[in-house]
Amino acid sequence: MPCSIKVRFSDTVPKNRTLNFFWQTQASCLPVTALHATRVGGRRVLLAGAGPNLEIFGEDGQTLLSTEIFKVQPLHGFHTRCDTLTGSTSNVLSILFWGGKLVRVGRLVITSLEATQLDLQLGDEVDIRDWILDAVFNELGIFVLTAHNILANFVVATDGHALNIDQNTLHTIRGPGSFLYSGDLCVADSNLLIVAAGTVFGEILVWTCSRNGSGQLEWHASAKHAFNGHKGSVFGVTISPKLVLSNRPTRLLASCSDDRTIRVWDIGDHGKLSSEPDHRVISTETGFGNFSNSEKSEVASAWGHASRIWGVHFAGPLERSEQTKILLLSRGEDTVCQLWSLDPTPEAGINLLSLCSDRHHSGKNAWSMCLDNDDQGPVVFTGGADGQIVCRHFSLLNALDDHPSKTSIPAKEITKSQKALKQYVPISGSTCFASTDAGDVYSIINENGELKYTHLYNSPLRGGIMMCRADTLGVVLIAQQRGGLFALTTDRDNVLLAVSLPTTLSIVWFQVACTNRRLAGPTCVVAALANKETMAIWLRREGNSLRGRYTKLLLPDSFVVAACCYHESSQTLVLGSRAGALAVYAAVAAESSVAEASLCVRHIHGTDCVSSITILETPDESRNPTNGAYFLTTGRDGVYAAHRLNLPDVTFSTIHTSRPPFGPYIEGSYLTLGEESLGTDSNELILYGFRSTSFIVWNETRQSTLLSVECGGAHRTWVYYDSIASKSTISKVDDIRTSGGTMSFIWTKAGSLNWSMRDGRDHTVIRTGGHGREIKAVARSPKLVHGDVVIATGAEDTNIQLSLLSDGEKHHTAPLATREGSLLPHNALDDAAFRSIATLRGHNAGLQHLLFSPSGDYLFSSAGREEFLVWKLTPDVPCIKVGTVLWDVMPKEDEDSDARIMDFDLRIKGTKKGVGVPGEGSHESFIVTLAYSNGKSKILEYTPAAVRNQGTFVTLHQVHYGSFCIMQTSLLSSPSQMISAGTNGFLNLNQLGIFLDPGSDDYIQAAQSTDTTRLHKIHQSSILSMDIIALDTTTSLIATGGDDNALAVTLFSNCHLSQNDRLFRTVVIPRAHAAALTAVKVADVSGTANVYTATIVSVGNDQRVKAWRARIDVSETGSARDRPHATTSQHDTLCEVIQVERLSSAWTYVADVSGVEVVRKYGIDQQAPSSSEGGEVPRSSDKCEIMVVGVGMELMSVSW
Repeated sequence: MPCSIKVRFSDTVPKNRTLNFFWQTQASCLPVTALHATRVGGRRVLLAGAGPNLEIFGEDGQTLLSTEIFKVQPLHGFHTRCDTLTGSTSNVLSILFWGGKLVRVGRLVITSLEATQLDLQLGDEVDIRDWILDAVFNELGIFVLTAHNILANFVVATDGHALNIDQNTLHTIRGPGSFLYSGDLCVADSNLLIVAAGTVFGEILVWTCSRNGSGQLEWHASAKHAFNGHKGSVFGVTISPKLVLSNRPTRLLASCSDDRTIRVWDIGDHGKLSSEPDHRVISTETGFGNFSNSEKSEVASAWGHASRIWGVHFAGPLERSEQTKILLLSRGEDTVCQLWSLDPTPEAGINLLSLCSDRHHSGKNAWSMCLDNDDQGPVVFTGGADGQIVCRHFSLLNALDDHPSKTSIPAKEITKSQKALKQYVPISGSTCFASTDAGDVYSIINENGELKYTHLYNSPLRGGIMMCRADTLGVVLIAQQRGGLFALTTDRDNVLLAVSLPTTLSIVWFQVACTNRRLAGPTCVVAALANKETMAIWLRREGNSLRGRYTKLLLPDSFVVAACCYHESSQTLVLGSRAGALAVYAAVAAESSVAEASLCVRHIHGTDCVSSITILETPDESRNPTNGAYFLTTGRDGVYAAHRLNLPDVTFSTIHTSRPPFGPYIEGSYLTLGEESLGTDSNELILYGFRSTSFIVWNETRQSTLLSVECGGAHRTWVYYDSIASKSTISKVDDIRTSGGTMSFIWTKAGSLNWSMRDGRDHTVIRTGGHGREIKAVARSPKLVHGDVVIATGAEDTNIQLSLLSDGEKHHTAPLATREGSLLPHNALDDAAFRSIATLRGHNAGLQHLLFSPSGDYLFSSAGREEFLVWKLTPDVPCIKVGTVLWDVMPKEDEDSDARIMDFDLRIKGTKKGVGVPGEGSHESFIVTLAYSNGKSKILEYTPAAVRNQGTFVTLHQVHYGSFCIMQTSLLSSPSQMISAGTNGFLNLNQLGIFLDPGSDDYIQAAQSTDTTRLHKIHQSSILSMDIIALDTTTSLIATGGDDNALAVTLFSNCHLSQNDRLFRTVVIPRAHAAALTAVKVADVSGTANVYTATIVSVGNDQRVKAWRARIDVSETGSARDRPHATTSQHDTLCEVIQVERLSSAWTYVADVSGVEVVRKYGIDQQAPSSSEGGEVPRSSDKCEIMVVGVGMELMSVSW
């Protein structure tokens, strides 16, 4: 029979006990909710708020300062003012911080930006007791606008070099009564403040706060406008600087809403009544609709974004010779940053036109935006829910079409006829060759947007020609379909060179296969001939001619070549076909006369074309070149894949597949060195292809778009060129910089040649991020990668991210208790600690749970819609780090099922949980238990196969508990038992030995019988989290957290199974947290066979992370069992068996916590306690690192 009690802290914690327990934050990745750019000493400084932390970045993106402003409240905004200090030459910046209901001021003294000599002194926090929407400095103090349309005015006192808000000087000014979602304060002059307020009901209120003179202390409110027009709540308002429109000085107001419109209003009369004695405040109406008293001052409106628009910002007016353009920026839920133009016209007034947009954040919500101006135009910074900060340059020249990035010219203007341009071959970022079906070759040069062309060659033979660039030879090869091969040099002279071959070849398709030259051998060119034969042509340049020989390639059946790549070190040629196959030719060299495919692998890319093949070089390739090779292929099925070719036995395996968020046509790939990787062998993978009607260049390593060009789609003549990719194949890596280079995209549309050219990257990632949606699951791999921990996180964005965590001992941070207001060391809160190495896309619903196999070779994931996937992992893949392949998908009972697999647990068949990891190459089976949201649990056996999509899922048993949701499930080791928990607050125990006994031949048939479920009540409502750890072969410790804010510690003993035995003994702490306890983890266990000490970490929606120590005396369980129940006090017995004390508590930056994971332990013995065999549990470690996930993630170290 079960036994449980509820206790207070005083029942369990000894009085006058000193606890040495320390929390440290190692790193965090949180939504960026505030951005502000300002100039200090002529140089740009960027202030960013991520959670309660302030980060200051220099002009080069370097982190200058990191510190905590509030204890747990996220920062929502900044306002700055440049000041001076008497007798000091340092730059001084006064900063006003606010977030939620809190506001405080600080003074930043900057001695040197180059040497990062900064000192920030913070004043006291002030609680306004209302939600703050905006705040600004005035002459002697600050104004704060709250959600009830009230201005709070404080005087800011100076104490030495520090600033502080004098709370005794509070003066409130009430505006028109309403509830606001947005607000903007504009200081027109020292005596006039303009207030724009966006209400919940779609109304925009404009009012002023004024005084008669600078000596007056009393401010008066005066209502000016009440605008109606939005069909939803107003999420953003902004007041423009002073403008001159139609020879009239004025100001404009821009607003945005969840109706996806941006509206612009004229508020030029804001100062007319500021000196009048009547300061009446008008009352406003509530509800949406048309109002009789609404004003008609809207000057422009437009639809924009795919969902709600969160904010608008004026980017300043641009004076031109004939007219003034006013630029406007918007950000939205769709993470898009959009640039608009307000164009005054004499005929139609003002037109609001969209100029350009980009999307560099993942998931949802661009939460913050700010801008700075330089001589090239507005520099725009955005911060997203993904924790990323992006800087981009919206060039005014491009926006105004004075010097557009796209240039067009009709093809007939180049050819002087109706001949169409058939093929383009880029020579550099500004030069390309173009050919026609008649055999003409033209050189086209793009000079500052002007296209100049020259006729280079006309074929003496009828029929078309084919061209391809051979960088290793410094020429462009030209093949005539009627026979003949020659070359044009790519220098200024464009000399025609002859190519000497044993026989004349009629080439209909050819491509250079040597993409990465390390050896001084001939250049390999693969050619398909008109007679259906395929040749490998080996070319050498000898002065002003090319000499070559060829090898006949025997193709597999129905193999049509579409791509090729030659690995010189191992003399291996790989061909890709139009039907998704790969053919491998081993030991092929210039001396070979005939070569036959050693291996042919079908359907690598389904039945779609293999568009490119690239070599992935390994660091040890020069030392051991014949061991094998790695190749990366792209296909028009929207997938890119990495493959391992083992030599000399010529075995082939696919070790990584991924489907990037563009497609379905991926046309090619190349590698570059990232800025952080200069001087190392770390590469970034760049993919390019088509999404709908746009051409996309995608950085797969950084998960960001580099280039997007609207071209009409993939079915046209086109070519892409990146000077960085060209340099990476023929130059030293020291010459490569991802911040430079020229990207050119040339295409044909409507009979015209179109050329889009961009110098350098259009954006810079200042701070990398993670998921753009709430993280729902986290798991740690038992296998390290070069000493770094691999962490998997799954989010509501349906993606799984693999990240590497470097050794936490390398980070040095201050404890949480002393972080506030103090400078943290450089990169103390740097997101670089989370190095994303792979993004797994396979789910169609939000993730629920993740778990690695005991060997670390497989990752299991579950989600909504009854999705349960198995991923195979391969470490040490060049460029990709860890290769991932979607290995198997569990079949659904109902394809339309909407049941969620909330949780699952697994163990290797025939072993104890987490023990008996098989050797490499073995194909183990897994026993898996699944918890469903429809009230059932399923036990199945999964056996992976040697090839993907061939694994088997055999259902062994199903348990139906009722109509409640099963939230947690876990497999116990010995005997075979399953414990589950759900929304009813009970623990459910099921015996599974008859189904899981590997020695039984009929265990599947026996699964048709019904087993008995033992119940144990713990929580009043849902059990949201559970962690189980084995103390010995018969006893387990269960920690659970509930929706009732309680923490429960349960001792489960399974050595006696009669109904009268106490299987469960539980101690419940009712108010362990102030909100639901959503994550719990047993961080450490130590002790002997009878007495154990467990350290438990719990996290709740109150954003508190707490540590608990549970002392379990297993010897007392036997003595209690021997005593008569009538003479035994449950309270006394349980306090002898289980003693719980709270060790420490700290804030976590992560909101809506969904999981916690122990990622690393430090101490005497780091072996997992669950792997012990009955005797002593390993001795306790003295420090561990935990990762808390939810809305963002935080890495914390815990020491004791």
